[in-house]
Amino acid sequence: MKKNKIIIITIVIALIIAVIAFIIYKGKSSNSNKINLEELIPEEVRTYKYNDKKITSEVKSVKIDRQDTDKDDEENVTYCEVELEDELLTRVVYLELELKNYDVGGWIVEDYDQYEDTVIKKWNDEKITKELVEEKINELDFKDKLAFVSKNDVSEDTIEFIYSINIDSEYYKTSGNLKYKDHLRENNDYEYEAYCMDPDISEVVQKWNIDGKYHVHLTTEEYLDGALSIDRDGETDVYFEISDSESSKIKVKERVEKNGKAYSEEDFVIDLESRPNQYELMYLTAFGDLFEARELSKFKIEVEDIIISPDKLYWKGEQELEKID
Repeated sequence: MKKNKIIIITIVIALIIAVIAFIIYKGKSSNSNKINLEELIPEEVRTYKYNDKKITSEVKSVKIDRQDTDKDDEENVTYCEVELEDELLTRVVYLELELKNYDVGGWIVEDYDQYEDTVIKKWNDEKITKELVEEKINELDFKDKLAFVSKNDVSEDTIEFIYSINIDSEYYKTSGNLKYKDHLRENNDYEYEAYCMDPDISEVVQKWNIDGKYHVHLTTEEYLDGALSIDRDGETDVYFEISDSESSKIKVKERVEKNGKAYSEEDFVIDLESRPNQYELMYLTAFGDLFEARELSKFKIEVEDIIISPDKLYWKGEQELEKID
């Protein structure tokens, strides 16, 4: 009887040991087959270039879209959304990972590919974006006429800076808001560049106010400027009267006197609407745009031989005109 008890106790102990050994084995097997994707994201994916600066992101989260593991639990293909974050960008990379389980080293990424384009969730670079806008503004010689209004996140990869502008010159006035937009673009895989576009001036009102009477005194030789004429001696006075310069139809009266006597007189209307894209009619030419000229002194219109800049009027760009009350 005593012998039977010993046998039973021995069997029970053996069973307990066997169960414990099985649990330990299964635990080790389970741990060896467990895939920690956050630790397996390749460094080449976590690292990117930003305006030629190398930056490495942290893995914030991994969301599995679909996964296929072979029956022996040795090979695995995982499609996942990886959210990466650093001080500049938060981005989502869509990866196909080909994994293999080794006896030593566990799961290793054998190969990977990106099955959808990277999505930028947040772009946070106060320094670079501001510098890009300031570079554009510094190209303008009238930059002191601009004042910062606001900064807005238009989208995940676009930041807008709004500046007000106010120029009140003798013959030219402009006011409104300029909108500069910084964009982030991906030039190559994991290589990004920030750039600033030329300003949106759709909210800027620009007006020439050249209404008035003007006079220039010249020698007849200067007035003719190489034109054929029998009478080249003496002096010439040219008078202009311009009205409705803020409308699309500008009225111009021209009167010429030679040696104190009336020589010619002409009235005409300049219809800007007939050539809205060219602005070149008979005696009037508008040269470009204020923000293309970049310098206020280079922004001008021409009425016959008179060049009108925001602050001064010149005959053929040389002799300043007199404004008559």
